[in-house]
Amino acid sequence: MIEDEDRTERQRRGWIMAYRVLGDAGAVCRRFGVSRPTLRKWLRRYEQEGEAGLCARERRLGVKRLRNELRRLHDLRLSDATIHKVLARHGVSVLPT
Repeated sequence: MIEDEDRTERQRRGWIMAYRVLGDAGAVCRRFGVSRPTLRKWLRRYEQEGEAGLCARERRLGVKRLRNELRRLHDLRLSDATIHKVLARHGVSVLPT
């Protein structure tokens, strides 16, 4: 898992360096197969935080994200209210990944 994170950070660093050299977001996006909003997000994080900004953030699973993941991974369909009740019963509003 650590190797995947390192590889992902290297990829993001590559996008940033390519953008600095080319100065053309469209060309970078086409070359690396990444969307413009994604490139802008990582550029912004890199500018604000430097290398640390290229690390993945911890995802937290709220009601909507849990609903979508349950549907996608297990074909389980639960209402937002049901998921909220289960979370509330356990005293949490979101789950860490």
